[in-house]
Amino acid sequence: MYRILALVEREYRIKVRSPGFYVIQGAQPVLFLVFFVASIGAKISRGSIGGQGLPYIEFVAPGLIVLQSFYVFPFVGSMVSNERRYGMYRVILTTRARFSDYLAAKIIVEYSFVLVQATLIVLIAYGLVGPFAGLRILWWGLPILFLSTSTWVSVGSLFGFAFPQEHYRSAFIGLLSLPLTFASTIFYSLSGTPIWIQALASVNPITYATDALRSGWFGSTDVLGLGVTAGIAILAVAVSVLVAARSPLLPKTAR
Repeated sequence: MYRILALVEREYRIKVRSPGFYVIQGAQPVLFLVFFVASIGAKISRGSIGGQGLPYIEFVAPGLIVLQSFYVFPFVGSMVSNERRYGMYRVILTTRARFSDYLAAKIIVEYSFVLVQATLIVLIAYGLVGPFAGLRILWWGLPILFLSTSTWVSVGSLFGFAFPQEHYRSAFIGLLSLPLTFASTIFYSLSGTPIWIQALASVNPITYATDALRSGWFGSTDVLGLGVTAGIAILAVAVSVLVAARSPLLPKTAR
């Protein structure tokens, strides 16, 4: 536990001292809601969940919250890659810390910031549309956001191992980001979308996390979405730990 707490403190200090953090994970939720969603909401004034009409901002807010957990992916990928490239990764793990401690610390820190972002989105949405049923998200979203954050921290760590070169990793993440974002249910229902969009959405972790969060937002439970989100998170963490255990960069004491 003490090893994890020490790594948590380290991750937190790196996070708050990174200028990119304030842009990508700090200002971005505000910009999304104030500019994109507000402007689209003026054109799409009503959405629908299970036949229930609601303001578009209320419809899209759960998706934006899940999107914040996805945005930890490029940040973690960059940090792991840099620590690998500059030798810090091996130095950290020559102590008694294990890779699982290293990964757990990243998940804890990223999750805490995602919760702050989620609260910010809920408060802004409240200010824009007034009281709404989704205020229950403050407790319902906790396990879903933890699972989603765990998934993207683990995937980001794998990318940091696989693509130590910044330009390759940035290009690959850039190619993935748009399909993952828009072939999902973040901004719209999949009904009426092209078949290929629906096919991509069916294998997209963001879709299941968004559906699970949105269902809880309106007082129901999406068992499939929650189950798939949990399964993907467990698989991502397990694969990340197994890949790290086979890495020649990892000291035997950290396996």
